[in-house]
Amino acid sequence: MAVTPVRFQNRFGRRYISRKELEDYAVKDLKISSFSLGEYLFDFWGKEQLLSPVAQINFPAPITRKFARLSGTQTRGKLEPDSTRWNEAIQFRNKIELTRWNNAMIYGESIHPFDNPSILQTEFLYVGSRPKPPGKTRVVVNKVGNHRVLSREDITPSYYHGWQVFWIECLLRHTIVLHASRTTDRDIHDWSMLPRNQSYLVARADLASLESFKRHFEAVYLYEDYRRNALSALTRGESPGPLPRNKQRIWRKRHREIGLESLKKTNLGEPELLEFLRAQIRWWDRAGAQETRLFREERERHIASTIALIKLAFKRDFEYVNDKVGRITSHFQPVLDVIFPNWTMDQRDLVNRSLKAWSNEGVFAELARRLDLSDSRIEAFCKWIESNDLHQFYLHFQRLGDIGRAEVRVEQAISSGETAALADLVESAANCALEERGEQVRGKTLGPKLKVLFGSDSKINLESELNRFGKLTRTGNSSLRRRLAQISRIKNVPEPEMTKVILSAIVIRNESAHMGLRRYGMEDHIDLVRFVSMAIWIIWSARS
Repeated sequence: MAVTPVRFQNRFGRRYISRKELEDYAVKDLKISSFSLGEYLFDFWGKEQLLSPVAQINFPAPITRKFARLSGTQTRGKLEPDSTRWNEAIQFRNKIELTRWNNAMIYGESIHPFDNPSILQTEFLYVGSRPKPPGKTRVVVNKVGNHRVLSREDITPSYYHGWQVFWIECLLRHTIVLHASRTTDRDIHDWSMLPRNQSYLVARADLASLESFKRHFEAVYLYEDYRRNALSALTRGESPGPLPRNKQRIWRKRHREIGLESLKKTNLGEPELLEFLRAQIRWWDRAGAQETRLFREERERHIASTIALIKLAFKRDFEYVNDKVGRITSHFQPVLDVIFPNWTMDQRDLVNRSLKAWSNEGVFAELARRLDLSDSRIEAFCKWIESNDLHQFYLHFQRLGDIGRAEVRVEQAISSGETAALADLVESAANCALEERGEQVRGKTLGPKLKVLFGSDSKINLESELNRFGKLTRTGNSSLRRRLAQISRIKNVPEPEMTKVILSAIVIRNESAHMGLRRYGMEDHIDLVRFVSMAIWIIWSARS
């Protein structure tokens, strides 16, 4: 299954992030707004019960003042004495502010401090509904007479789940946005008309749909957050690269445990997750091109994570999930194949169409009558390409198709490189075919290798033709165009079409390796690719 691109600057899978981090996730990472949102907009959303924090830290005023004093700020009012409560406050703040949870490689696997506070620390933590904001704490800053009031985020920092970025996107999409009407920072926006706005009511309906899947979002994020924490801890002391085998076994077991634990905590099963997956797909389909590319990719990332959780917890494969979801959109194929195109299957289809199209032209038409170009044979050929890690064959096909036929110097230069790389693949294919026979390939050049492959004991015997016309593959004293023309005139041999294709592929490979193909136009490259591709097909046909 294909996945969306990895972006390291995002908050995907993070369950507890600050208001500022959630804003940055929406605005800076996913570009769903061209302006900053600000603390007052979040306050408004909270008061209207459109978007509320999931946790708040609310240290009593004496503790807040003491923290301020320790940071070098003079304060007025009572300070917290050295006590058990003060020690608990220090430990709790250190767990959060030192981000030990996000540094499991250093501190080891652990439970998030919000998920498992001590009895005393619960006095500082509010999880769930937003508590009533406390009174303001007066603070005297170092300069005498310069008074300020700690902001609400200083006193009661709010935390959100990363998946609430979907709530923000919904609110902004329905024009619950900033309406400038005043000049001061506090009152720069006029919210008074919003509750009577029609889009506000539509937003309520869409938000209700999101709200109905809060447990499902939470399950996926529990899985992602704890999975990342555990994997990071397991890599402690390891050099970059794959985990050692003993740790891979540990990880497979722990990975599944995390998936099952996330579903147990949220009381969800496979049917509920599949329904959640379908809902996400419908949101993805309905939004379409209206969303930014980055946000659309984020939807796909969440869909992929939901699929991963289903596969892990219930031991399913992608084909099973794809079948269960089915065609729930207007696309002409299962929607997961649209969201996550199977690159390999797409390339197989391209190879099938290309080989069959070429078999109707010139030397290839005669060749098609000699070789079976049926769907089943082409599928077997593609499986051989894949099993021998010759995916470059597909990649060069795709790139050459993307370039097209435009006679532009840049495109011509790129196509020259792709054709040359595809020609080099002829020898790799010959190596694979010979190794299947148990032949030694090291120390031989391409010509001798092909003479062995197409020898007298092969079902495609071209040995005498390769010996007789081998000089036509040398371009030291002749151009590629002249050699190809000479090869095309070969007659009176048992296998003229195969001989011409194999000799053409060899001379193309030699020319590209020694002289390059910079002086050839796009139409020329298409012809060269045909010869090289059909030569690889013949090599595959002769391997046993």
